[in-house]
Amino acid sequence: MGRFLLNLIALAAVGALFFYWAPREEMQGDPTFDDTQIGDDVQAYIAAAEARFETIRPGLNKQIIWAGDAGKKTALSVVYVHGYSASLQEVRPLPDDIAKALGANLFYTRLTGHGQDGAALAKATAGDWQRDMAEALALGRAVGQEVLVIGTSTGGTLAALAALNAEQMAQVKGVVLISPNFGIKNPLSVLLRFPLARQWLPLIAGQVRGFTPQNAAHEQYWTTSYPSVALFQMAALVAHGAAQDYGQAQVPALFVISDEDQVIRADLARKAAAQWGAEVFQVLPAEGLDPFNHVLAGDVLSPNGTAPTVEAILNWVAAN
Repeated sequence: MGRFLLNLIALAAVGALFFYWAPREEMQGDPTFDDTQIGDDVQAYIAAAEARFETIRPGLNKQIIWAGDAGKKTALSVVYVHGYSASLQEVRPLPDDIAKALGANLFYTRLTGHGQDGAALAKATAGDWQRDMAEALALGRAVGQEVLVIGTSTGGTLAALAALNAEQMAQVKGVVLISPNFGIKNPLSVLLRFPLARQWLPLIAGQVRGFTPQNAAHEQYWTTSYPSVALFQMAALVAHGAAQDYGQAQVPALFVISDEDQVIRADLARKAAAQWGAEVFQVLPAEGLDPFNHVLAGDVLSPNGTAPTVEAILNWVAAN
């Protein structure tokens, strides 16, 4: 019995050491972007960049919505960064309504691997998405004297991380974070951060991850099925985002949050907002809103959430 107990203790000690020291998924890919790549013709740059990908679904490519004549810079531009597995249609027409009210050019980015298929999403890295964020900010500066950034869910994570970078925040007037992802609500998501999880977790949890769309538009504009390994880089990015001190953020922020969010941890979003000293607009559950209380505006999932959220954002912009 004594030897068995000693062996058990030794095994537990080895397990603890392995758990502590074994490598976890790290963010991969190059996050840097050279603004000079854009050149003088913004539209041509975007078209050439997206032409490299043959599987982008119609209408989900990166695009500029000009406030007036194409190519004419506005005093303010709006940049929208969608969330994980989503697309530019995520909260639309919220960004369009805000840009129209402000007389601003609007840039919709497309995060790497999104708006395509599950295989493309599985190849994307956190570094790719950070580079997309840097590119979006550069394009925002190219079409506006100042930039208003709106990010939803993991797009909010990317925008929050960018707000810690003084160079990326050049000419940025403010950041709006809708349901920003600093922690995944599902308690099993902690497994994504376990040592060597990429090697063993798909064998247990399944090789494919998917969800049932709420309607036809949800199915059309989201990637509803993808290899489960696609989650690891998102989880690494979120963990990195959660570890930051947003008291160091460079610009004002507005957090749009539902405490009933079933996708992300609203408590961690509130923690980041408190560090930031940001204003918080709380969305309460209601008819015509996403039943998961996550995508808080937009015709696809929360048609009744668009108008009040647009009003809150415009009031905040006017005050800042």
